[in-house]
Amino acid sequence: MLKIPFLKKPVTRDLKQPLPVCFPVMPGAQFAARYQGARVGGDFFDVITVGDRLIFMVLDIAGKREYAMNVAAIVQLVFHELAGELFPSEDINEADALTQLALGINRGIIEITGEAHFCTGFFGCFRESFGTLTYISAGHTPAFVRDSRGVTELVGQGLPLGLFLHATHDAQLSVLEPGAVLLVYSRGVMEARRRRTEFGIERIREFLAHSDVSNVNELCNELLGAVQSHSGSSRIENDLTAIALRRDTTLAAHA
Repeated sequence: MLKIPFLKKPVTRDLKQPLPVCFPVMPGAQFAARYQGARVGGDFFDVITVGDRLIFMVLDIAGKREYAMNVAAIVQLVFHELAGELFPSEDINEADALTQLALGINRGIIEITGEAHFCTGFFGCFRESFGTLTYISAGHTPAFVRDSRGVTELVGQGLPLGLFLHATHDAQLSVLEPGAVLLVYSRGVMEARRRRTEFGIERIREFLAHSDVSNVNELCNELLGAVQSHSGSSRIENDLTAIALRRDTTLAAHA
């Protein structure tokens, strides 16, 4: 049995796979995630809703896939329990709550593995009623927001998870205007190659800037399709994950 900080009950180490992700339905927002690739890496994502808040995480866990998914299965338990405890009330400080969530996941990874274990992550809390996005990037690839001003890279780059037991991450705040889209992607998307040429951050930025798709499921599919087209016959050597969140224009009346 394994005692993980913040979990009320001990868990066994032999959880092999995380549970399937249940995608939320929110009247004022769309959320989608798509996964493709070599199935050799440790890409993992999950999302839950607490009231009018949508809370999600994206992780890239180091190690072979079987081992990484065992870690992800236990991290998923920590994520669900902590998020439910930290975000229940209307007047919480979302930045503090998200920092505590990242701290709990970080400590959980170290407890699970019994040692330092490299893991990048992106955590987000979207408040539907206000259109606010509170986020933490823990060594993850840069996320982008597309709105009426163009495509903006979200600032904030903390240490990766799983390295230091008491490492903390400062949460950042962004406001998504009606129609704005957040795009988060894994390192495999950025590093997919055609010979020696990576798909790269600038191609992702350009893709988002020129896409006229408003449905986030289609947006994620198109991005992974663009990566596959770029790679051509080259072998995909890592997992490909794309996550998108869109604040619908119907929220403008409630902002």
